[in-house]
Amino acid sequence: MTEEEIYAGCRRGDNAARRALYDSYSRQMLAVGMRYVADRATAEDILHDVFVNVLCNFDKFTFRGNGSLKAWMNRVMANASLDYLRIRLLHPVAQTVLPLLSLPGNSFRKVQEVPRGRCPTG
Repeated sequence: MTEEEIYAGCRRGDNAARRALYDSYSRQMLAVGMRYVADRATAEDILHDVFVNVLCNFDKFTFRGNGSLKAWMNRVMANASLDYLRIRLLHPVAQTVLPLLSLPGNSFRKVQEVPRGRCPTG
């Protein structure tokens, strides 16, 4: 599939296009994440979060020709990696708390729904 076909398919919600998007860009995006966080497991976690966010927000992307989708995906991955590092630097406690949130009965989604700059009460 060409980049334009992947773009059009993802806009329509085509699962084959979504799979092609992942197959085409996940390796390079993982490499981008590894350059920032230097830990494969963390980079993989960020990569999967990025793909979920990209697919949910695909309507915000405007195709501008060959290479634009790849550039956008890599930029989103770099920004997500930088966000991770920023949180880790500014909130060292998050390093011990966030893994606990992945235990059964907890939902990482709860953490993502907290507006930036605000801490949950309780």
